[in-house]
This record gives sequence, C-alpha cells and structure tokens, in this order.
Amino acid sequence: MNHLVGHNIISPTQYAFRPHSSTTLALQTIIDKIMKHKSGRTPTLAIYIDLSKAYDTISHEKLIHKLETEFNFTPPTLAYFKSYFQNRHQSLHTQNAKSKTQVITHGIPQGSTLSTTFFLLYINNIIHTVPDSKVYTYADDTTLIITADTMQDLEKIAQSELNNLIHYFHRNNLVPNPTKTNYTIFYPTPDKRTTNIHLQVNGKEIQEHKHTRLLGYMMQDTLKHEQTVTNIIRKLQPVIQKLRYANKLLPTKNMKEQYYAQAYPHLIRDITIWGTNKPTSTYLQPLIRTQKNSSES
Repeated sequence: MNHLVGHNIISPTQYAFRPHSSTTLALQTIIDKIMKHKSGRTPTLAIYIDLSKAYDTISHEKLIHKLETEFNFTPPTLAYFKSYFQNRHQSLHTQNAKSKTQVITHGIPQGSTLSTTFFLLYINNIIHTVPDSKVYTYADDTTLIITADTMQDLEKIAQSELNNLIHYFHRNNLVPNPTKTNYTIFYPTPDKRTTNIHLQVNGKEIQEHKHTRLLGYMMQDTLKHEQTVTNIIRKLQPVIQKLRYANKLLPTKNMKEQYYAQAYPHLIRDITIWGTNKPTSTYLQPLIRTQKNSSES
C-alpha cells in the first residue's frame, strides 16, 4: 500500500481501503459533483451499479496478468503474489455426500487486507472506460455520473457509457445485477421534468428510483435528507427498546456506555452530509425527538 500510495497508482475515484478516505468522503464527492451540474442548469443522472459477488468472480489468471503488465512490481513480488493464489483447493460436504476436490481458479480469499488491495488493483483502470462521464467506486460499489444539455442527450450518453461499463465488467469476469442496478435523475429545478428515459443492462430495463441507498446514505433526487433521517430513526427504534429494558437492570454508567455503543454511531454517521447547525430545521425534528427518547431511556 505504501508503494501504491507513494506513486499515486490507485485511481483517484476509488475511495475504499486506502489512507485518508472513507464512505463519507466518497459521498461528499459524488454529491458535490451532482450539485455542480444542477447549478449549471443541466439535467444529471446517477446510475448505481450492483455487482453479484464481485470478490468471488475475479479470475486469478487475469489478476496476475494485470499485476504483471499494469503495475511496477518486481519479479520477486509477483512471485509472492502468485503463491498467494496457488494450491488452493475446495470441496463441498453435506450430511450424505462429498464433492471432488478441485483447484480454485476464481475469487479472492476474503478476510485479509491483501485481498482488498488486490481487488482495488483489479478494477483500477475502470476510470478509463467511460470518457463522457465520471465513475466513482467504493470497492465494488460503482456510481456513474452523467450530465447533458437535454434529456434526449442524457439518455443517449447514459446508455452508451453504461454499455461501456458493462462490457468492462464482463471482460473482467464481474457480473452486473440488473435487478439491483437503478438510477436517479437530478433536475435543475423540480418542475423541469419533461420526459422519461429508459436504460438497460444486458437487455433488461433498470428502474428509476427517486431515492436509493448509496454507501448507507439515502440519496434523494432533491438532494435533501428526509429519507436519510427516516432511515436513521428506523435503525434507532429497536435500539431504544433495548435501552428501555436495560435501564431497569443497569446503572447509569453502563447505560451511557450502551448508548454510545448502540445509538450514537447511527446519529453521527455521515452527519457532515445530512446534518445542520439549525436545530429548528423541519426535517430534523423527528430525529431530535427520537434522540431524546434514546438518551432518556
């Protein structure tokens, strides 16, 4: 990782598993990009692409080839990397049967920091596949941002760029999931919607969502935060019930520890994006009431 960071090898639009980066930074970058396009009075579209079991489909042969041809690793280092994947076998056992043992040729062993770094390198050149748009990744979470002067141009460019990205995934043994891939349109003003657009992945039309989950944050077509606040409240409600029960059994010191362990993380996640210094903001009132319930429990 020191080698990759020191030589600026990792794509600047990859935000996972690298120093001084986070989901919050990824979200801030994506939202700022969309807001810039909206302020320029151009319709903008975000496509959120879901990959099916991305870590399990990676080809060892293609990964080693990328490490040999795209990165400045020494031969001993490459030999070490190859040994990481060699002689791995697996078989399936059930109560009454056992399959033959076979060599594993695809998939990165999960649970190691080396595995996550390999994944970053495997898709590192994804940024070059979409010349007329911007692609942002957090590991395998992929967001494509497209803008155009008209809705007709937006649909045409979006489908072309999406096709480029899908072809890239297929070439690299990655499998896009059309049923979980969706998009959101961001209009310069709410009343500017004039027509619908249609986008496809592998011949299947993907759905437009006015709000969708992105890295734990609820991205709305208005770029407001009501859905995020609602989602936080939904996560806090079972925690509040547990705290109310625990309050009958635990002293105040332990209750505070439980609050900061179970409730507080939900309240501060991505707060630099959805938070405000105006406690009277309407969208915050349900969360303020819920926060009081959780702290009073």
